[in-house]
Amino acid sequence: MYKIEKKTSGYVLTFAGVINAHEMKQWYDDSRLKLANETSKSFGVIIDMVNLKPLDAETSNIMKNGQKLYKEKGMSRSARR
Repeated sequence: MYKIEKKTSGYVLTFAGVINAHEMKQWYDDSRLKLANETSKSFGVIIDMVNLKPLDAETSNIMKNGQKLYKEKGMSRSARR
């Protein structure tokens, strides 16, 4: 399960349970769509992975590519919960 929430200061990304490569690819695609409308030059991201089960290598790589999307679009800081 994942959730992407837009806040005034940026985004809150929540990942929980077991996420496979297919679901992480959905998160990547959803993130790309949301970031296409991002007008702020700088924003923060909070990542909540407290309830996330360990990811396999393929799923982890998709997540890393998603993180790059946020950086390229203006993420200036991030924090983990």
